[in-house]
Amino acid sequence: MIAIEEDENGLHRVLAELRIDLGPLSLEEATTVLGIRPTRSGDAHDAHLQADDAGERPARQDIWFLSSEEAVSGRDMAQHIDWLIEALCPVQGALRQLRQAGARATTITCAIWSADGGAFVDLTSQQISKLKELGVGLEFDIICSAPGRDPVMTALAARCWPYQPPAPLPRGADDPRCERADVHLCIYLDAFDPSYVTEVLGTVPTSTCQKGRTVTNSLGLVRTNPLNAWFLSSEPVVLSKEFRLHMDWMLDQIHPLQGKIQALRDDGVQNFKLNCYWWSASGYGGPILEPDQISRLADLALDCFFSFSYYGLDDD
Repeated sequence: MIAIEEDENGLHRVLAELRIDLGPLSLEEATTVLGIRPTRSGDAHDAHLQADDAGERPARQDIWFLSSEEAVSGRDMAQHIDWLIEALCPVQGALRQLRQAGARATTITCAIWSADGGAFVDLTSQQISKLKELGVGLEFDIICSAPGRDPVMTALAARCWPYQPPAPLPRGADDPRCERADVHLCIYLDAFDPSYVTEVLGTVPTSTCQKGRTVTNSLGLVRTNPLNAWFLSSEPVVLSKEFRLHMDWMLDQIHPLQGKIQALRDDGVQNFKLNCYWWSASGYGGPILEPDQISRLADLALDCFFSFSYYGLDDD
């Protein structure tokens, strides 16, 4: 019987890995430019593409990988991301040189093997700012064990199988791996009423929470709000299962408000967070952030919290 250790968060395995699709460049050229040996390498066609109708194999396109897995022993994704950022910051000029020479899809993949169908990742504004400097994208890949999934196979994948990142998805089309997505701006207030945020930002919230007010939920339970809060959600507006469209919508709303958000901070409102929710349709996959989205997030100096959920194939 296969047994796999889980940490206190129910995680089997965690890694962060930079992927560079080299295009016309060779592995040797990329390694020379970066001055870093790759953790591994591969062929894009082996991983994701099929031969054409004539059965001819396309020309080889090398992929250069650098993984945190051997360097970071723990299962805290923040530590894996930090290690990779620190490894890449000294060579950000070399990364830019590779892109100018034809390399593409310089993306960091955060892979998590979850024993219970869920995972959480906090991404700080400082990490987002460094990702902007590196010019990379960010994607998450959550491999879940949950009702409807054989836990032994998930355990085997976590222990024995080399990690294979998901095929790149074109931006804009619905993600077949996604059941539901939402990007939620949360502004938590102390002495201020939520109407103050509406007035300063000039934006109507999706919902608000007023401290001391009693509310009754759908189960008939009554509770008293412990704080003041202001919320803006993409889900009622963006009818798509493509996370990047939800993030685009949110950034279109709030990126032009940088000065007004700073005015709130200057007045003492400090608790801002962008909560990103992603529900899996099959127990695989996760949200994607493109470099231009990371750049706009860095401008806003927002922390991002990512929540991943998978409830099994039999749930409605």
